[in-house]
Amino acid sequence: MRAIPNIWILANPFKKGIVTPKKICSELENEANDFGFEIDFRQPVWKLSFGERQKIEIFKVLREKNNTVLCFDEPTSVLNHQEIKDFLNQLSSIADNG
Repeated sequence: MRAIPNIWILANPFKKGIVTPKKICSELENEANDFGFEIDFRQPVWKLSFGERQKIEIFKVLREKNNTVLCFDEPTSVLNHQEIKDFLNQLSSIADNG
């Protein structure tokens, strides 16, 4: 499975009209960039690093508009030093922007 349906199907199960992978990818990339994530949604999930998979899981939660609290259980356990630094910076930025 590619990263696109991994996110899109959960958030938009009843979206009407014609939806192309290119359109979905563009929309998801724009949303991810708003959160400071760079994710290649065209890649199969199994080809992504653990850090990229972690970002996808976090991004899925952040797309939910009704969330007010996020609880993480060892979110940095599979990340390397640079990914941890980036992750903490992204969380700080997200918190600052509401």
